[in-house]
Amino acid sequence: MAEQAKARFLTYSWLRQGLLAGLGNDQALVLKRDHLSLPLTVSVNAQATSVNLDLYGPGDVTGIDRSEIIRIEPAVGNGGFEPNLFPLIEFDRPDFPWLFTPAAAGAGSTLSPWLCLVAIPQARARLAVGGEQLLPRLTCPRGELPDLREAWAWAHAQVTPAAASSDVPGASELSAILASQPQRNLSRLICPRRLQAETGYLACLVPVYECGRRSGLGLPPVDDQADPLAHAWTFDSRDPSEVELPVYFHWYFNTGSKGDFELLASQLKPLDASPSLGVQPIDVSAPGWGMPSSTAQPVLDFQGPLLADGAIEGRGPAPSLQEALRALLNLNADAGAAPTLTPPLYGQHYLGLHAVPALSDPPGWFAELNLDPRYRAAAGLGADVIRREQDRLVAEAWEQLAAHYQRTGNATLAGSGAQPESLAQTLARPRPLERIQRARLAAELSESLKHRQLSGVNAARMLQLTGMQPEEKGFAPPETFSRLLTDSQSAAFRRLTRSGGPLSGRLRRLGQASPGQAYLYDGPANPQEPAMALQVRAQFRALDARGSLLRERIKPGDGVRASLEKEHLAADSVESPGFAPRFERPMYETLRTAHRDLLLPGFQSVANESVTLLQANQRFIDAYMAGLNHEMGRELLWRGYPSPADATFFTRFWDRTGCMGATADDIQPLADWHLASRLGDHGTGSSSAPLVLLVRGELMRRYPRALVYAVQAGKDPLTQERRPLGPEAWPSFRASLDVDQLLFGFDLKASQVSGGGPSSADLGWFFIIQEQPTEPRFGLDEAAPGPHGKFTAAQASWRNLSWAHLDAEPADGRPRPYLWLETSFKDLLLERAQWGKSSAAMAFIVRQKPFRVAIHGSVWVPPPA
Repeated sequence: MAEQAKARFLTYSWLRQGLLAGLGNDQALVLKRDHLSLPLTVSVNAQATSVNLDLYGPGDVTGIDRSEIIRIEPAVGNGGFEPNLFPLIEFDRPDFPWLFTPAAAGAGSTLSPWLCLVAIPQARARLAVGGEQLLPRLTCPRGELPDLREAWAWAHAQVTPAAASSDVPGASELSAILASQPQRNLSRLICPRRLQAETGYLACLVPVYECGRRSGLGLPPVDDQADPLAHAWTFDSRDPSEVELPVYFHWYFNTGSKGDFELLASQLKPLDASPSLGVQPIDVSAPGWGMPSSTAQPVLDFQGPLLADGAIEGRGPAPSLQEALRALLNLNADAGAAPTLTPPLYGQHYLGLHAVPALSDPPGWFAELNLDPRYRAAAGLGADVIRREQDRLVAEAWEQLAAHYQRTGNATLAGSGAQPESLAQTLARPRPLERIQRARLAAELSESLKHRQLSGVNAARMLQLTGMQPEEKGFAPPETFSRLLTDSQSAAFRRLTRSGGPLSGRLRRLGQASPGQAYLYDGPANPQEPAMALQVRAQFRALDARGSLLRERIKPGDGVRASLEKEHLAADSVESPGFAPRFERPMYETLRTAHRDLLLPGFQSVANESVTLLQANQRFIDAYMAGLNHEMGRELLWRGYPSPADATFFTRFWDRTGCMGATADDIQPLADWHLASRLGDHGTGSSSAPLVLLVRGELMRRYPRALVYAVQAGKDPLTQERRPLGPEAWPSFRASLDVDQLLFGFDLKASQVSGGGPSSADLGWFFIIQEQPTEPRFGLDEAAPGPHGKFTAAQASWRNLSWAHLDAEPADGRPRPYLWLETSFKDLLLERAQWGKSSAAMAFIVRQKPFRVAIHGSVWVPPPA
């Protein structure tokens, strides 16, 4: 069923303010060299005197203020304007189109504007800009222009009354609105041209009267005796001559393919989904990895994230295959066994397990995920996505860590009473990510150098290399040797005790084998040694016994950490774990990019111009997201990222951006998955298997922002028919398979949308596809292919008028490109609007109201008998 959305505003055929507002039909304006003169009779001291009041006319206009234009339709450069609609232009002043009209309202309260809007195919128009004239100049064939005798029908004013008012405002209220509330009124010119599909057009604002045309082109003014109402051109569809016109404003646009929202939405048909939609058979007859062939159930039903409504689980694996798979995965369960390369245990880090339990034992989801090839395949898809995008994801993770360190640094400053950094100060410093990465590299290199240079080095040599004071590192020698130990690091001491030095030579003469400093530690005792040498030997050996303690106390990373803390990038260690990056991107998009056919297996079988009801498969989503998080944790661990082992990085499968009242996440954090739960139990919405509306057709490609929502059905009090009257339910997520295939998820159950049967008070739900409410648009419907006769009262509503009805009218020499008033249904009165009576009536007739289609849920889900 189709319904019309409603909006409230009032349309006036014309508006005038000031002196012209009181101009009577019997008062004639006189043209004097492009100026208008209004004869008036003034009474002074009971003496009547005739005077001429000079007024501005169309011949005085040499341009218009661009700020007066508040809207044009279509927009500049629009490449897909519906060809059945009319271009239009709106002005801020409600009286602008009649401001310089050299006449009073005619019979039937019609008043021609002083300018009009025309649209010419770019291939048949020439626009000259520059030269001596101030205005651009349009040259086109006369047959591309409308009949100016009907220009009055396509100019009107619009006033929006107060929201609480239901009556037409009176003269005083209207005057108050015009004077003090300019945001509630405007004027509009419509170009009633029938546009051709996929064609470029030039829209131009041009004068209606000859005096305005000549003034705009810089030509001499017309004779004083000329008719002030002479038009800028005369209509003759058979005249091939060209007309030159000044242009006050212009823009270019292109039309799209045929069909507007109403036509395309009306072509959509509700269809049942095939039971095989969303299911992909997988062959497990030869599983590999040394497992035996599976003959009991060689083909399994892999089910993607979307299934036909009411779909069953499908063919699952044989128990023998699952036991063989469990034996393979548990080869490394025994800590004493030799390591064996096996497939991954998805989700093991969240449980701390190294083996898969039996299917009957908890945790149930862990066994399902790893022992059912269908869900292992889903987790493998998630792992494959991570491997494809690992560099981008890891880089984003480091950026998040840098931002985290910056926030914690500012928090530390705020807690200490110091002023947090401004954005300018933050930007002036080195980038946090680069600083942290360099610091981590410096810490790791320092530790490596420590082990390489100090391993096996005696204490004295270590003191000389590091320049440390022993008492600073937990070793305090006797007071008498404090200076000796300090002096042992000096250049003079090292020169004295070097190999070949004075002390080394004396020791060699005493018959010692180890010269130099080495002798002080390793040489045998000799009674003939000087007492000082013996004493130094004993003290240095005592110091060397504490050398390992000195090496342990040397921590090169401390300086790096202190530097970072000083810059408020990290209050803790660079190597400290505890930060888990979060990725907000809906991960169905990565699945669509990497494995398009598996997002909805069999989507090619969905008919064009159709609406199908599906259901989300939470079991697949749980398995896929588990694979994503498992592989991301492994990747971050490999890259040395400080993240907890049980962190959940991805929680969003569907795109819930802009969905009203929708829960942002599609799964709970994996660390919170209950041991007794199964796959499919970890969603966050109110429905474990939300319904998904799949709309495939040209409508979605042309109108991707169409409103799609559900409305609870109610009973029409007049007709007793089921209609969408109750509360609304908006999508909890949306997704796209292709440019013409969009998905809309609803937290509703199948039993809810179908209703409770004929005698039940539960009338179910409607699914609505509605055109976006916009500012008023005008045009005629594009009728579906087929023969159409003339428009008659039998059509019952002007909403049913289409271009096909105009095609059935005789030509009568009329210009086919433009809508004309002299038709067989002239003076036809429908819905209180009469064709050709006034511009307000014509605006009502050709206005294209927002359109919507309503499909009841029982079309797909039969109600209970």
